[in-house]
Amino acid sequence: MATELQQQLSRIRDSTLQASSSLHQGRPSLFLTPKEAALVDISTIYDAAISGLSVLEQYDSRFSYYLENIFHPSNVSLQRELKTTLENKELDKDINSLLLLLSPFADDGW
Repeated sequence: MATELQQQLSRIRDSTLQASSSLHQGRPSLFLTPKEAALVDISTIYDAAISGLSVLEQYDSRFSYYLENIFHPSNVSLQRELKTTLENKELDKDINSLLLLLSPFADDGW
């Protein structure tokens, strides 16, 4: 009988293997093809997000919450698979509220 720790490690290993195999197929993106998106590193995406949110923060101070939380430098290497269900629900809630705040800035041409 496997211990709880062994079961948790097995789940993490399985999700990591699934994630790494999907990386070879590309990553979903609104702006790039999956293969192009797979070539963009996380620091490039992070820098672009910080730049954009910093500009938006000048017009609406509510964006500063997201710069200090979701986009805090310590979250660059965040792995959701290692977070609890509650932590992921909180992150989902923050992401959804950020998307709602961003929605008026979206271009109708998408």
